[in-house]
Amino acid sequence: MGSQGFPVPHSLSILLLLSLALNLYGIDWGLPNGDIDWAPDSLAPLGPLSYAKRLLYLEPWFHKYPPLHFIVLAIVYSPYVLYLALTGQFGSPRDVFPYGLTHPEFALTVFTLLARMISALMGTGTVLINYAIVRTLYGARAALIAGFLMATAYPIIHYSHSARLDIPQLFWLSLALYSYILLLKNPQTKYYLLLGLFTALALATKLSIYALILGLLPALFWYHVVYHRAERDSGTSLLRLVFHRKILFGFAISIVMLVVIFNPFSNWAGLMYQIDYHSLRSVRGSWVIRDAPTALQGHIELLYYYLTYLVQTNGVPAFILIAAGFLYGLLRFPRQSLFVLIPIVFYYLFFLRIHGTHHLRYMLPVYLLLTWQAGKVGADWLAWRSIPKAVRVGTLVLILGYTLLYGLTVDVMYGRDPRYTAEAWMAKHIATGTTVLGIHPEYSLPRFPRGLAVERRALWNYQGEQIADITDVDAQYVVIGMSIPRRQRMRAQIETFFRERGYHEVASFKSRLPFFGAEIPDLHDINPLLVVLHKSRRHSGTPSSPQRPQGASDALRERGS
Repeated sequence: MGSQGFPVPHSLSILLLLSLALNLYGIDWGLPNGDIDWAPDSLAPLGPLSYAKRLLYLEPWFHKYPPLHFIVLAIVYSPYVLYLALTGQFGSPRDVFPYGLTHPEFALTVFTLLARMISALMGTGTVLINYAIVRTLYGARAALIAGFLMATAYPIIHYSHSARLDIPQLFWLSLALYSYILLLKNPQTKYYLLLGLFTALALATKLSIYALILGLLPALFWYHVVYHRAERDSGTSLLRLVFHRKILFGFAISIVMLVVIFNPFSNWAGLMYQIDYHSLRSVRGSWVIRDAPTALQGHIELLYYYLTYLVQTNGVPAFILIAAGFLYGLLRFPRQSLFVLIPIVFYYLFFLRIHGTHHLRYMLPVYLLLTWQAGKVGADWLAWRSIPKAVRVGTLVLILGYTLLYGLTVDVMYGRDPRYTAEAWMAKHIATGTTVLGIHPEYSLPRFPRGLAVERRALWNYQGEQIADITDVDAQYVVIGMSIPRRQRMRAQIETFFRERGYHEVASFKSRLPFFGAEIPDLHDINPLLVVLHKSRRHSGTPSSPQRPQGASDALRERGS
């Protein structure tokens, strides 16, 4: 392992500035937009305020996500909320729009920007912490390569622009991993305490990380026992070493933090809701494995999906570097590679294979671990003197240069979002006062120009089953987002549904990617396909009765709203 401390050289400063610039550019994507955020599963703008209200009135917290990031954002919001209250702009809070706000459009935009900026800072913070980890393990050059991969990763940039939980979870996890690495170097009590603290914060942000944390325990216990028997407690029994005070202190602080955050004393019903929700939805087994002819085929197919997500994170050239680093680590540094391999195996066994759906964001903790050895192989490649320096440097520059351009796709497409184009088209072609129907989820829709009579309705549930109709709505236009994966599978049925009700497509919007750009279908909120339909003046025919569309057995295969 390399040196523990790390200064802040110019190269690291440039890396952090690059990361922050990538995370902040386009931070106002889709704003202002009332209480709607174009990022699915976003906590902004109202989630933290809702949590604060329930906490104030000792009401249970019935939400699928744990409370920690709601608490963080509520604290960040509080100075602005106090300002609004003192200036009479937030006098009578309500549960419906405009929520008691005198200037709701502006205030809600500020709340969303505050939440997004915390994600942007946490994204850059994760790059910094990952740099520190890799520098501790393999030195500054490897750390810089690993940090660059993470700073320019397509999903890292994307999720750092939204008030979702993926970046906050990764931030707390990276702090836990840094504490873990320092503990393995020097098992002082403070590192056990920090490991316990940060694992609790990661769990209290998003519960799925429990599986990877479990994978840290075997090496931790093994190293703890070996160290103490070799250094000072050679005659101590295995049981007493496993229940050593340092380990107990770490577990104690973790439990205390979880109790404080989940607050079972006044939030028992909310805690039980969380447990029930995840036991019913998160551990029933992957549909890929369930639907495969054999379990082995199912595991191979599921691993293929996740391998594809890993390729898509930085692009093909960087994936080659990551794969080479993984193999290189297994051959050259097998002991240190176990610190990476074992948590990944546990994460697959106890989360990825038993969770119903599969998404790129689930791979981010695995990706973070794999950047460590990618940095190492890149650094050793640069130091390999039997190959001409121009070849060594040129190869790495090409890989990292492509990675930067690949990640820049996100920022470019924020500016080219087709929802802006759809908004401008509606303002030009649809007369004021016209009734327009927007099909849920709301995050998939453009902002509607003022003066239109906008109605919104959910027509299909997660299972793809029709749950409502539109025959009672006298809408001249319908707007629907078609990039949600299940809608891609149901496209023929959706077209038939609207055609039978007298609607035909008059416009569709999807932006052209830059020449270096890439599109990741799982991140369907980037450059979504928007379709506008118009009702024919004369329409004959009776809509068929609601049916379960083909492909509806894909129930929980996609968790997009």
